[in-house]
Amino acid sequence: MRKLQLIQLVGIIILAVLLSGCKYSDRYMLKHPATLQSVLVACNAKDPEVASSDQQCQSAGKLYSQLVPFSRQLAKQPEAFGNTVLRDQMKLGRLQSQIDMLSDQKLTEKQSSQLSTLRNNYKALKYQIELKIGVIAQMEGI
Repeated sequence: MRKLQLIQLVGIIILAVLLSGCKYSDRYMLKHPATLQSVLVACNAKDPEVASSDQQCQSAGKLYSQLVPFSRQLAKQPEAFGNTVLRDQMKLGRLQSQIDMLSDQKLTEKQSSQLSTLRNNYKALKYQIELKIGVIAQMEGI
């Protein structure tokens, strides 16, 4: 009986150590708001100097600051907010079409630069959409 309890205790300690060392990506925290919240709470419990140099705390703080304006927009005008998400998604589709069209061609230096700009714009807009959808999911409790 004691041996089983000791094994369970060791297992719990190992699990706690493993979980405390986990680093979550922005995308993971966006899709799992409870994780973002727990990371922010843990960071607030740390010494401010330690928290400011902790990469996970910096990442969670940045993500939170990006989500707040969208949360306010959604709370004030839900329908208008949803429309901006739809417009952004349509714009993302147009960007993808432009990228596909340029990718199929032999490119000049100028076109190569344009393609690079389009890809960067695509990534940035896609991230903004993910943030907005994340806020909607949080409000809906998904």
